[in-house]
Amino acid sequence: MLYSEQIPDNLGIIFRKEYEDLRDSTVKDFEKYTGLKVDSHREVRLPNNSQILFRHIEELNNIQNVNLGWFAIEQGDELETDNEFFMLFGRLRRQVMPSGYFRDLGLPERSGFVICNAGEHWIKNLWKQSKLEDSELFEATTWDNADVLPKDFLDGLRILEKNKNEIYRQYVMNDWSVSPDQLILIPTSLLESLKELDLLKLKTKKIISCDPAIGGDECVVQVFDTGNIIEQKIDMFNKNPNQESFQEILIFLFENSRHPHFWNRLLQLQEKYDKLLKHCDYLEDENEKLNHQFSS
Repeated sequence: MLYSEQIPDNLGIIFRKEYEDLRDSTVKDFEKYTGLKVDSHREVRLPNNSQILFRHIEELNNIQNVNLGWFAIEQGDELETDNEFFMLFGRLRRQVMPSGYFRDLGLPERSGFVICNAGEHWIKNLWKQSKLEDSELFEATTWDNADVLPKDFLDGLRILEKNKNEIYRQYVMNDWSVSPDQLILIPTSLLESLKELDLLKLKTKKIISCDPAIGGDECVVQVFDTGNIIEQKIDMFNKNPNQESFQEILIFLFENSRHPHFWNRLLQLQEKYDKLLKHCDYLEDENEKLNHQFSS
């Protein structure tokens, strides 16, 4: 806030990958901690004519001709690459006139900030394994803020430490050594070991495989005939997959297997999928609550 309060007519932007997260988390936290109100255009204007914008990844192209005085990326680990960071970095060219108080602090006149969780991502490459020129990395654990956190929340962290130690280490203790393999169902090391496995082709056989995915990932269905891929369907499911997306997969599978028992099993699978979608909505809400608690 110093860059907006102590530099008149400044322009800053707070960036988040997804619009829903920007609206439901970032904007609400900003209003809570600053007492300022973000308007319907997702903007705040201060008495000194400084302006703060709130934007998400799909709006990044709209600021290519904007001269920024500062920017901040919340949950930078949500971004796949450093492209957005360097695009914003390249817009730090606003002509500013800081107050005497600001100058006495010795801060750079223009700056960018990234908030993130520890992990295997572009931020680790830029600041943990190496150091980006003219920048600094500040780290903290959740326990560093124990004096302002509820006791039952802190008690819950001990439960998390015991039952999900890898999550506790990464999101509570800021441990950068936790590998992605420890947070997924099928580790990469297991998949790599399967590459050396030979297929036994004792007779002609058709095999259908499905790698289901939701939440912005690819759902891949392949049909093999004696070890060779003869049909393939790849769908990119949205963050909130719908019934139509799943039915397309069902039709593809049915076209490649006319066996009635197989179709009956697919109908049973569809019923389970409906329940899965409801459960995923619940898990998404709970995950957002956890991310908010740990990042705070």
